[in-house]
Amino acid sequence: MKKVLITGAIGFIGSHISENLLEKKYQVIGIDNLSGFYTKKYYSDNLDVLKKYKSFTFHKLNLLDQKKVNLLIKKNGFNYVIHCAAKTNVRKSGKNPDEYLKNNVLGSQILFEAIRQYNLNSKIIVFSSSSVYGRQKKVPFEENMVPNPISPYSLSKYLMEQEAKYYSDIYKLPIVILRPFSIYGPRGRQDMLPSLLLKCIKTDTPFIQYGNNKNNQRDWTYIDDLVDVIVQIISKYDFKSYEVFNIGRSKPVGINSFIRLFGKLIDKKIKINKKSTLDIEMSIVYADISKIKKWFNFKPKINLKCGLINNI
Repeated sequence: MKKVLITGAIGFIGSHISENLLEKKYQVIGIDNLSGFYTKKYYSDNLDVLKKYKSFTFHKLNLLDQKKVNLLIKKNGFNYVIHCAAKTNVRKSGKNPDEYLKNNVLGSQILFEAIRQYNLNSKIIVFSSSSVYGRQKKVPFEENMVPNPISPYSLSKYLMEQEAKYYSDIYKLPIVILRPFSIYGPRGRQDMLPSLLLKCIKTDTPFIQYGNNKNNQRDWTYIDDLVDVIVQIISKYDFKSYEVFNIGRSKPVGINSFIRLFGKLIDKKIKINKKSTLDIEMSIVYADISKIKKWFNFKPKINLKCGLINNI
């Protein structure tokens, strides 16, 4: 039975990857500090889903705790490490940049260094973010573009990528970087658009909408499509080269169109409080997915309408 370490295992993306691999009979050890922008019930519900599997083990652990991270890596011969853990939310990062740089950059470095010392043969998948592209002169975003982060969050992710490349180039750690584009679905992040809209409807409060269809477009990608490609990478990729892959649908949707579709699906009128876009937010997020299509025959299956139906 192959053993996988998943950081941020109780969050949105981490819990879905964990559940899928457990169903495929992998042994999963999940770590999470349970301190993201979620309610306690969100974490406990996700943990309950994963605890149903006998091959799942959970450790409450902060990646900044170097001694515990070293001990965990040293004690376990992990075949794979999937690094999902991160402090998220572009808007909040502008108010507290130190926390984002410390958690996302230093926390990742501690993980990479532990693997270098104690488990050099682990194959590593690192979750970065589409936000590293920042403002570009053309779309869609290709992996060979020079990143141009415009928020502390995106900067922290870009610096994490540079750490990963250093450890891959110098110490030969087998690493793949993934840049996911606006992932959504069941058990989704509570600070993202679908969850925020539902909350506004339930509480009968206006939704604060930043920008419009022209300057606020996102490439919404369903969680199952992301998880499918993770499984493809684990089962088919040899990890002999450092590679970066976009994961998206390559079909950006403006915020007006998204809200209109969402309201139609739930048959509710959504109250809107419109504001200008924020300087630290990208006007468009648009993935070029030709590389991952070529390497793994990646074909997103779930369109936005179907995905939202599953999400609601």
